Amino acid sequence: MGEQRKKSISILLKKTSKISIQILIYESMQWPNKANAKDGYFRVKVDGVWFSPRGLKYEFLSSHEIVQIFQDGLHALTDQPITVLPERPNLPKGTLVRVPSGRIMGGERLMDMARTNSPVFPGADNQWH
Repeated sequence: MGEQRKKSISILLKKTSKISIQILIYESMQWPNKANAKDGYFRVKVDGVWFSPRGLKYEFLSSHEIVQIFQDGLHALTDQPITVLPERPNLPKGTLVRVPSGRIMGGERLMDMARTNSPVFPGADNQWH
């Protein structure tokens, strides 16, 4: 018997009638007894198999990780090389960071101190911003 829980999102990537990838996304709150089922995270099935990049039986992914799965699926269907996003840095809103000031003194680039204004997010260039 198939999964009885309600899927939140269903994505079908299709190249031809015979080549496709199906991604089903379930909200983590449907597994209330699992310790790592946090609000805002999801459990994902890819082509009918639970997706678990870290090898856990119950793996819950952030929306950023799901975007990476979607990108990988597109690359697989279009024969483009897959670019893996580096691990997300732990820089919550308000973290003190060094940023280039745009000034140079004695041949050295000067840096300023600033605080992050939002959590980091993946950019189109496959870098965290």
